Amino acid sequence: MTQAHVAETDKLARFVGVDAYVEAGGAVASDLFADEDGTRFLADRELLVRLAEAKLGPIVAEVQVEGWAFVEISIDGVAWSQFPERVRERRRDLTTDETAEQERLYARLDETEDEAEIEKIEAAIDALAPAQWEDDEVALAGAIVTLSHSGDIKVERGLVRVEDVKALRALRRKRTTSAHGATDADDENTEVATAPKPAVPAKLLDELLAHKTLGLRVAIVDRPELALRLVAFSLAASFMGGASASCLAISVDHVDVGRSITRAESKAADEFAEIGSVWRSRLPVNPEELWGYIASMDEPVLLELIAVTIAYGIDLRRVGPMAGMEARQALGQTLCDRSGLDMTKYWKPSVESYFEHVRKDAVVEALMEVNPKLDRAALEKAPKKEVLTRAKRTFKQSAWMPSPLRTTTEATPLAVAAE
Repeated sequence: MTQAHVAETDKLARFVGVDAYVEAGGAVASDLFADEDGTRFLADRELLVRLAEAKLGPIVAEVQVEGWAFVEISIDGVAWSQFPERVRERRRDLTTDETAEQERLYARLDETEDEAEIEKIEAAIDALAPAQWEDDEVALAGAIVTLSHSGDIKVERGLVRVEDVKALRALRRKRTTSAHGATDADDENTEVATAPKPAVPAKLLDELLAHKTLGLRVAIVDRPELALRLVAFSLAASFMGGASASCLAISVDHVDVGRSITRAESKAADEFAEIGSVWRSRLPVNPEELWGYIASMDEPVLLELIAVTIAYGIDLRRVGPMAGMEARQALGQTLCDRSGLDMTKYWKPSVESYFEHVRKDAVVEALMEVNPKLDRAALEKAPKKEVLTRAKRTFKQSAWMPSPLRTTTEATPLAVAAE
């Protein structure tokens, strides 16, 4: 396999569709180490990209009608560093009657658990004061059409390029000045007041803060315990939906691996969801309160918080670029072994969860591993249905695990470098 190969579970392959890709002349490569239902790999990424861009074309045309300065396709996601500013939709202030209606709708929302009713009420709340884009901001900003992690179409609107930031800020200053002017004109007794010029110009302020940033980078090296709490705060803020509250650019993408599970329910999913729920109930949403909470944490609790927040980003599946795949898999196995993960708590071998989906010789091998006294020759000659019947009895109470799920079940301590 090479970097040009794309797993059929990748968002690009999901969006285009394997059938459409093959129909366009694309080749499919099999993983020699996979079982009968193993993942296939699409060998021509360039063709996949061309097909995806063609499929996204109509979406681009629809978004262009909205008046954006640019609308572009970016299959691999948004390069956020190219867009330092973003404009947003705005809602007008509600009238007194609308505010009363909103409170009534919120009360109904708290009382119902019916999904259809919830959707209806939320739509009514949004309709009270529909969010709208400012036309002059739309003329400066743009949109990127991309794909979500699951392969669905995603449109990121309101992105402002570096070269347009100055114009956007000037536009906002002008709008603010105009708003003050209109207010003053309505009140003849109000004296026209001009906002005082900042004592420190914006560019100089940024330069001074850059000096301060570099100084803090040096200072925090001598305070590793403070650095650890900053990491915890940044991850927790992202976990609670407020990533922009931190001065440290670090976050963890929450990866949904559950969509790959189709043959048996995961007990670990419910357990981890409960862990996340408990922590969300503990953590304050307000950034200042959150920092105070984390700053006073005992270190064991702090480390547990970090573990919870990064766990959402762990993914042991064979996804992503082929380059580095072997190293990622090896690290994943090391983490499983070091953590003392015992998969017998979360997965059981059965005909439905495993054996009916693999080759007969793999079932025979598993049976022989559990009971070496069995007649291998007889098993190899028997029909697969008969072998599965034996497997159903043999593995009913067995702790046997297939190779991908095996770990050492005793946690081992990390080596600590000598001082």
